[in-house]
Amino acid sequence: MICVPIMASSTEEGLELMERAFAEADLVEIRADAFEEIDLERLTAAAVGPLLVTNRSHHEGGCFRGSEEEGMRLIFDAVDLGVDYVDCEIRTAPPLLGALAKRISERGGKTKAIFSFHCFENTPPEVRLRRMVNEAFDLGCDVAKIVTTATSMEDNLRMFNFIHWAVERHRPIIAFCMGELGKVSRLAAPLFGSLLTFASLEEGRETASGQIAVREMKRALELIMP
Repeated sequence: MICVPIMASSTEEGLELMERAFAEADLVEIRADAFEEIDLERLTAAAVGPLLVTNRSHHEGGCFRGSEEEGMRLIFDAVDLGVDYVDCEIRTAPPLLGALAKRISERGGKTKAIFSFHCFENTPPEVRLRRMVNEAFDLGCDVAKIVTTATSMEDNLRMFNFIHWAVERHRPIIAFCMGELGKVSRLAAPLFGSLLTFASLEEGRETASGQIAVREMKRALELIMP
């Protein structure tokens, strides 16, 4: 599946971008940390497909600079609104992740929790990547998201091996490399078992290094996954 992230300054802009994104993507991510004002209820009500809500902290490449407790309030609101997925950093305080799991259970388990880890410097050794996945599932996630930065083409191969390892152990995984050298992993990760790959709505709206425009990615995937 292809996920298109939406970064907007206002709810109105977010609604317009969501409409365009759902026309192209399998899943849309609301990057709540980028909004100057956000009406999450209006945004979720307007969704015509699966929705993921993230409030990414600046420590992991996002815009949110408040406390963890403040950041998680919006994630709890998303669960209350019944979104399909929420994404929190693995490094979030365990009591907050526990509270999230409880909130999801209280709401009938409709929302799936993604616990994520981003490395902007390099692609760590596979043993560390495996350790992060095990930690994420020990903390109660439904899906682990591990995103690194490719500093060589070999890093993409390491990522593919890592995805294969996770799939063999029935660990639902989203994984790929960022950066120009990581573009091949964004395209090929689904072939190895990554649940999602991320694409920008259009050129100039990238939310991470190496992101490919969604129409370009769809054309490429049609060639390699007929």
